[in-house]
Amino acid sequence: MTPHADARNVHRANLIGSLWMMAAMVAFSFEDAFVKAVSETHPVGQVLIVFGLGGTLLFAVIARIQKKSLLNPDVLSRAGDTGRV
Repeated sequence: MTPHADARNVHRANLIGSLWMMAAMVAFSFEDAFVKAVSETHPVGQVLIVFGLGGTLLFAVIARIQKKSLLNPDVLSRAGDTGRV
C-alpha cells in the first residue's frame, strides 16, 4: 500500500468516526428532550426505568442479530480467578 492510500484510509476512518459521533449527539439530544417532556407527566424514576429497560432490550436485540453474547465471562469473574479450586 502506498503512503497516499494509507492517508486516505485514515482520513476516511476519521470521517466515519466523526459522523457516528455527530449521530450519537443528535440521538442523545432527542432522547434528553423526550425524557424531559415525559417527566412532566410521569415520575422521573419510572421514566428512567422504562428508558433503561428499552435500551437493554435494544442492545440485546442487536447482540442477538450479530450472534454475540451480552455477558462476557471475564466481566463476571473476579480478577485473577481461574475458576479452579
